[in-house]
Amino acid sequence: MIAAALSRTGGWRLAPVIDWLFGHGRFIADANQFTRELGERMIVAGAPVMRMRMMVRILHPLLTSWSAIWQADGRMERDILQPHGLEKRSVYIGSPLEQVYRTRKPFRRNIAAGLTDRDHLVLHEIAAEGGTDYLAMPLPLTKGRLSAITLVSGRAGGFDDDDIAKFEALAEALSPIVETFMVDRLAGVVASTYIGPRSGARVLDGAIKRGDIEQLRAAIWFSDIRGWSRLTRDLPPAEAVARANAYFETVENAIGEAGGEMLKLIGDAVLAIFPAAEGDRPACTAAIAAAHSAQRAAKTKPDHVGFGIGLHLGTVIYGNVGAPTRLDFTVMGEAVNFTARIEKLCRPLAQPIVVSAAVANAAGTACRDLGRHALAGWDEPAAVFAPEPIGQ
Repeated sequence: MIAAALSRTGGWRLAPVIDWLFGHGRFIADANQFTRELGERMIVAGAPVMRMRMMVRILHPLLTSWSAIWQADGRMERDILQPHGLEKRSVYIGSPLEQVYRTRKPFRRNIAAGLTDRDHLVLHEIAAEGGTDYLAMPLPLTKGRLSAITLVSGRAGGFDDDDIAKFEALAEALSPIVETFMVDRLAGVVASTYIGPRSGARVLDGAIKRGDIEQLRAAIWFSDIRGWSRLTRDLPPAEAVARANAYFETVENAIGEAGGEMLKLIGDAVLAIFPAAEGDRPACTAAIAAAHSAQRAAKTKPDHVGFGIGLHLGTVIYGNVGAPTRLDFTVMGEAVNFTARIEKLCRPLAQPIVVSAAVANAAGTACRDLGRHALAGWDEPAAVFAPEPIGQ
């Protein structure tokens, strides 16, 4: 198809666009920039395009697709992210893109020939913006996956047969390049979801060998659900997991909003860090603020579970550890173990949050002395404190 389209002598020239695509274009890592430059190349080649949308289906726990819209007047809509459930909304049902994904075939509507009430709203909106023709094409990927590209013309009469043939050839050439964007985004999603945004970025940047570690000073968070064993005995599995998920979501939101990173889920426990790159006080203040925020947020939810939080400040080993073929990107060290130990004091001391002396001294907020307590594995009793909310 590409060779046949390149041999066409009438109309705009596809060859410069294909040359760019397999030359400079395929090295553009940013999908937004790629979309913009592709649109500009088509205009230079004389293609009658006033708007183009590039859509990439992605695997994501919250999102179903990424897209960008380029317009010939220079306007650009970047990183349009669609949540799961879009397929049930009227904006998608019966739309040209819905037909493309369902049939895996191109959809073309000559708007200049006139629309009816049976045409989807999106086509009427394009007509109102001066569009005269609409073409949506599938971009077949490996494993049966599919992405799509849509093109709108503003030329009187719309696209002709020569245009359609060249656009179909362009779509064929685009598919393998679009797949690289999908794979790149998938890698980013998997790394961020299962490792964490900071740690995931480090892995994707090349920190993948066992022993790729650094020493990192941070405020350390350890929390777990109170009475989790009893809950799993008393509740149906689905309900127990739903309550655990609500807890994980609550603490993740609080940790992330305060600038921390949730590193690991260990059964019903959460391990997180607040790096002290700007100093001990900001890290400890952020950790305490996140802890209080999580406890407040949990109380607003029905059937919330109780949980304790331990906070400590120290230096950890941060990086890639594990077996040769099963690695984990995490933090280790005495400071991590100490944090887990003081969290266990939450229940006997009837406190939702317990912090170490290091955090209490660094945070600059009022902390109530809870005394000194023995910890498993430590020779000396540890002083622990209950922090007041930041600003009080």
